[in-house]
Amino acid sequence: NRHYDIGNYTSNAGVVVPCPDGTFVTFSGAYDVGRGGLTFYRIAATGDTLYTKTYWYPERTVLISGGASSALLSNQDIVYCGGITDSGGVNINSTIIRFDYFGNMLDYYQSPISTDDKLNTLCILGDSVVVAAGFANDSATNVADILVIRYDLNAQSASHYIYPMPSNQTAIRIKAL
Repeated sequence: NRHYDIGNYTSNAGVVVPCPDGTFVTFSGAYDVGRGGLTFYRIAATGDTLYTKTYWYPERTVLISGGASSALLSNQDIVYCGGITDSGGVNINSTIIRFDYFGNMLDYYQSPISTDDKLNTLCILGDSVVVAAGFANDSATNVADILVIRYDLNAQSASHYIYPMPSNQTAIRIKAL
């Protein structure tokens, strides 16, 4: 059992991605005065931290716990989905991020939807299409609908689909068939 601390504030690590070389990757939200971030950890099979990399966002907080997801691509890149919000905890936006093996950020996509929206789960189609699902909150009715985003990593383009629900709903699992 090991404790990984990145300083002033750490949200719970919400996802763990096992890698073929025996290492694993996890992510944590980070907070420092006036900024929030996302920390990428690569951990050895022994539990030792091989390296970390934190990406900071001014006046933003990255949401990890309570639903986020990651997947390993065949080329060893890792895709993360979740959400970011301002430091007050409002205005959540869905986020899809791709990292290489070493934690370098390759792609960053943030949903332009004007409602509170967050991704909870993802699946990979082939090696280039991420299908992620979560919720989009309709501020007029305060009802959360199902949100699905199809993001093409090669074209760096996204399509959004919102499925209205009669009561608050969120996608918790998505699977390619």
